[in-house]
Amino acid sequence: GCAGDEFTVTVRVESEPVVADQSLTVCSEETSGIDFNSSSTVSAATYNITNLELNGLTVSAGNAAVSNGLTAADLADDAFTNTTNGAIDVVYTVVPVTAGGCQGDAFTITVTVNPEPVVSDQTVGPVCSDQPLGANFNSSSTVAAATYNITNLELNGLTVSAGNAGGITNGLTAADLADDAFTNITNAPVNVVYTLVPLTAGGCEGQVFTVTVTIDPEPVVDPQTTTVCSDELVGLTLADDVDGPSVATYNLIGITDNGLTAGLGNQVIGNGLLSDAIVNDTWENLTSAALDVVYTFVPIGNNGCAGDEFTVTVRVESEPVVADQSLT
Repeated sequence: GCAGDEFTVTVRVESEPVVADQSLTVCSEETSGIDFNSSSTVSAATYNITNLELNGLTVSAGNAAVSNGLTAADLADDAFTNTTNGAIDVVYTVVPVTAGGCQGDAFTITVTVNPEPVVSDQTVGPVCSDQPLGANFNSSSTVAAATYNITNLELNGLTVSAGNAGGITNGLTAADLADDAFTNITNAPVNVVYTLVPLTAGGCEGQVFTVTVTIDPEPVVDPQTTTVCSDELVGLTLADDVDGPSVATYNLIGITDNGLTAGLGNQVIGNGLLSDAIVNDTWENLTSAALDVVYTFVPIGNNGCAGDEFTVTVRVESEPVVADQSLT
C-alpha cells in the first residue's frame, strides 16, 4: 500500500490532415484537370482512394481505382465515359496521409460527368453529281447533339458545287448537310466522306462519326458545230459522253434562231429526246450572210443524272434569191 514518487506519461499527438469534400463537373471523357484539395491543417503528403463509386460509368483515362500513395496531381488526368441521357456522379472516397503516416478523416470527391452525344455512322445516296444531298446529320441516340464539327472531309477528287462543305468547319446544325453538292465528272460513282464530332448544347463532345455520300457521275458532252445550206437538213447526231455515263436522253431547253425561219418539222423545246432529235431540222436563210442557230441541250445519263448544258451551233449559209423575170 506504499506510494512511490510520481512519474509522467507524455503522449505526443501528431496532427492529422483535414481535407474538405470536393466537387466538380466535367464532360464525358474530359479529364478533371484539378488536384486533390489541400489540407487545412498539416499537409497531406499522399492520398489513399478507399472507394470509387462509378455508378455505371467506365474509366476512359487516368488511373481511377482503389489505390494508395497517390499524389495530389493524380486526380487531374482521370476521365469517365457517360453515354447515357443524363449527368451521373462518380464519387471518390479518399483518406489523406501526412509524410509521417498519420491518416486524416476520409473526404469525398464528387465528379458530375455530363453525357456525350452518340451519333451512328451514316450513308447518303447515291446522289447525282451537282444535286443537293437532301439529308440531315443523324440524331444522337443519347443526349441530343446541338451542333456538329467537321474535322475532316475526303473529297476523293471531286469538287464542291454547292453548300458549305469546305473542309474543317465548326458549329454546324443538323440541316447544314442537306444543301451540300459535289461534282463528279468521272465514269463511276465516288464516295465523299465527312468525319464529324457531335456536341451538346453544353459543349460536351461525343465520339467522331462518319457520313459517307455516294455521288453518281454526270454525263459530259462537248459543244458541237456544223454548217449547212439554207433549207438543207441539219443531219447532225447529238454527241455522247466518250468516257463517262452514256447519255440516255437529251432535254432541249433553248433555241436561238437569229431571225431564221424554221422548217415545219423542226424540233421544239422538250425533254426525253433521242440523239437524232435535230437530224431532220431545216432553217431558211434569205439574208446576205451566214447566220448561226444555237440549240442548248442538257444531257441525261443512263443513271438518271443530268449533266451540264451544252450547245449545238448550226451555221446556215444563205441562199440566193432571184426574182421572177419576164420579157416579150
